[in-house]
Amino acid sequence: HDCYLWRPWHVPWDRDDAKQKIQFLDKVLGKVVFPNWDMYWLYDDKIAQLFVMEALKMPHPFTFYTRDKKEATKFIDSYQLPIISKSSEGACGDNVKLFESRKDLEKHVKTIFSRRGIPTYFPGRHQQMYLYLQEFVPVERDLRLITIGDKVELAFWREAQDWKKNISKGA
Repeated sequence: HDCYLWRPWHVPWDRDDAKQKIQFLDKVLGKVVFPNWDMYWLYDDKIAQLFVMEALKMPHPFTFYTRDKKEATKFIDSYQLPIISKSSEGACGDNVKLFESRKDLEKHVKTIFSRRGIPTYFPGRHQQMYLYLQEFVPVERDLRLITIGDKVELAFWREAQDWKKNISKGA
């Protein structure tokens, strides 16, 4: 084939399968793939997205990420609540929790760094051995922008009564 067009379903096992195949087709065989590996490796991976945003100095809410339990414990003991915890994978507000109680956050961190981890929205998947926290930014609505290159192709406001502003939640 001269070109491969790919749209994996939004579940971890399909995404992981697509990442392997896209990387192989694009980087090993040199085939034209859309999205190619340079576009797709960030898909549904908040940790990789954080690395890129920080490297490019893109504005984003304060984010704390670690794979070290001691570092996590030290951070949560000193950070002003409320704070948001997120799993690296997921969309539509799934695997996202708001913590207003230090006791609840400490329990959450303890479970993340345990053998079982925190079950996510996806069957058989757990947030385990890493902590990803973001500053809570209270807003009445947020703006979603879809860009291609440097051009905004679509923009819309998301509004909801809840602290999550997701289209999938009716916002």
